[in-house]
Amino acid sequence: RSGVDLVIAKHGARRELLEHLTLDGVIADYLADESHEWSKSHLDDSRRRGEIVAHKFGALRPEDFTALMLNKLHGKITESGHHLSKKAGVGSIYEADKIRGFVHHLYVWASEPNRGYGLEGVINPAQRRRGRRSKKVKWSEQNGAHKRQRVMRPDENEFSKLLRAADATGNSVDGVIVRLLWLTGLRRKELLLRRWKDVSFEQQVMLIPGNPDIPGSTKNGLDHHMPLCDRAVELLQSIRDPKTLSIDPDALIFTTPKVDPRFGKPITQDFSGWWEDTWRKIRSTADLRCWGAPDPGFRVHDIRRSVSTWLIEYRGHDDTVAGKLLNHTSQGASITEENYHADLGGKLASNQALVSELQDMLALVEDGRETEFKAEGVTPILQAFASDRG
Repeated sequence: RSGVDLVIAKHGARRELLEHLTLDGVIADYLADESHEWSKSHLDDSRRRGEIVAHKFGALRPEDFTALMLNKLHGKITESGHHLSKKAGVGSIYEADKIRGFVHHLYVWASEPNRGYGLEGVINPAQRRRGRRSKKVKWSEQNGAHKRQRVMRPDENEFSKLLRAADATGNSVDGVIVRLLWLTGLRRKELLLRRWKDVSFEQQVMLIPGNPDIPGSTKNGLDHHMPLCDRAVELLQSIRDPKTLSIDPDALIFTTPKVDPRFGKPITQDFSGWWEDTWRKIRSTADLRCWGAPDPGFRVHDIRRSVSTWLIEYRGHDDTVAGKLLNHTSQGASITEENYHADLGGKLASNQALVSELQDMLALVEDGRETEFKAEGVTPILQAFASDRG
């Protein structure tokens, strides 16, 4: 009626869009797509990696971003880190691989015809060709990245080495943190950003809230009631200041040793980020090895991974039971979100039994008997895997 050809108008609008389309615009649309249903932590990581790519190549058209450019960025981060990645040094190899993965998924998403970007025939710059040998082997040999499936090895007394290194930092709270990470299996921020109000000494339970607006909340958005064994309660009470607790139960459990010169009070902002530097020192002092070579890539999260692995390998529990302790709701834990909270009392009882076993294993490690905590009738495959080198 108005004399407008809608088809011509649509093609004209699309041409105008594609003429001004840049990589940073595609990244912004990708991160804003609510259909991803990402967790908060995954969204934060994706935003950081998108910022790195956009900072370097954002002004380019998507089809002009080549594999050679991405390889150069990957090499730069692998060798010396990147000022935007906040992963310089030891963590740069892992971050470089993750940025490559971000670009791969970005182009897969943008190449879908219904997106309207016209990138259906554009080569994905993060696409890697498979050679005659395994892709994982080639990638590992190329940049020296360690597999994420890293666990502490009892036959190498790695847990004992970590404990001794943590106790030798000169700050008693470091040894407490490493032990509590083992006794709870919590993620770094889930433990280090807890407040005293989250702990019930009477019921011996620590609450990790599922609200994503609360720092240190659970990854899956579900409240997690972590039972505390007697040793965990003892460790928490050893660092508790009764005066501070009586005045401010909302105070953080762990604070930095730094003091604000203006008020003479501890600086309590995001202790988990500050402790990362301390962890690197602990790891370096422990001198962990991976197949005989120095292993600077051992992460705090590997303690959590060791908790589940050792419970399965050396105490005979299945992944469903271990998954409940670690608050998993994925297929890896063999449970669904619907039945996960069907019986909170039963789950707490099961987890209490597990943390008691973790307490027993910690006692053996501290006594120098790390290789003796295998339960009778359990045949672990971890040592066989280690001797076979995969």
